Amino acid sequence: MTTLLNDLRALGIAPSDRVALHSSWHAIRPIEGGPEAVIDALQQAMAPGGTLLMPAFRDHLQEPFQVETTPSNCGLLTELFRRRPGVQRSLHVSHSALAWGDRADWIVSAHEEGRTALGVDSPFDRLAQLGGKVLLAGVGFNRNSMVHVAEAHFGVPYRNVAWSEEFARPVDYFDRAGVRRATTIAECPGCSEGFGVVELRMRRDGLLRDGKLGNAPAMAMLARDLIAAVKKMLAESKTALLCPEASGCPYCPKARAACALVA
Repeated sequence: MTTLLNDLRALGIAPSDRVALHSSWHAIRPIEGGPEAVIDALQQAMAPGGTLLMPAFRDHLQEPFQVETTPSNCGLLTELFRRRPGVQRSLHVSHSALAWGDRADWIVSAHEEGRTALGVDSPFDRLAQLGGKVLLAGVGFNRNSMVHVAEAHFGVPYRNVAWSEEFARPVDYFDRAGVRRATTIAECPGCSEGFGVVELRMRRDGLLRDGKLGNAPAMAMLARDLIAAVKKMLAESKTALLCPEASGCPYCPKARAACALVA
C-alpha cells in the first residue's frame, strides 16, 4: 500500500482530488494485496473530500442494461470497483460511469436522461467541471474518455455517427424503478485509435506528468488542459483525431465524410 501511495503522490494525486482512472490490471500487477489494494490506495490517496471515477462501459448491447448487475467491460479494476459499497453508477445503456466520494451522486445523475454518452455534461465532463484530473495507468490515450468529451465540446461533425450498426439501434434497459424501456444512444463515441496525437501535443506543451502505478507506466493530467488542447487541435483540423486514411478503420471514413459535409 505504501508503495502505491508513493506512486500516486509522485503523479500529483492528492487529498480532495477528483480523478478519472483508465487502467490495465495486467500492466499494474503483480501487487501485494492484488487489485483491491490498488483501489484502496486510490481512495486513500484522494481522501478526504476526493472523488474517484471509472468507466463501466460495455462492448455489446444484446442484453438489456441493468444498473445494479450489468458487468463492466473496462477491465478488472473497474468491475471490482463497481461492486464496492458506496460506489454509484450512472444509468446509461452503453457508457455508464462509476463514481465514489464527494459529489458522486451529482456526477452519475448526468446520465439519467441518456442525453449523451461521453459528451457535454456527462459524468466525465462533470468531473472536469469540478477541476478533475485524468490518470492513465498501463493504458494509452486511446483509452482516454476525456478526449471524447473534448470532441463534444468542440462539436465535431461526426459526434452523431454511430460506432456500429448495433449502437445505432434502440437499446433496452431497466430504469431505477425496474421498468423496461428503450432508448437510442446519443452522441455515441467513435474511434479512439488516433488519440495518440493528443498525447504528443500535451507532452510538447508540458501538460503531462509521468510516473508509474505498480509496474505500469502512468500519466496524469488536468482534464481542463486536455479539453483545451483537443479543442485547439480540432480548430486546426476537424479530422485531427481520426485514424490515417489508409488504416483500414471502419469508422473513420464515415467520420471524414461527415466532416466533408460541413467543410
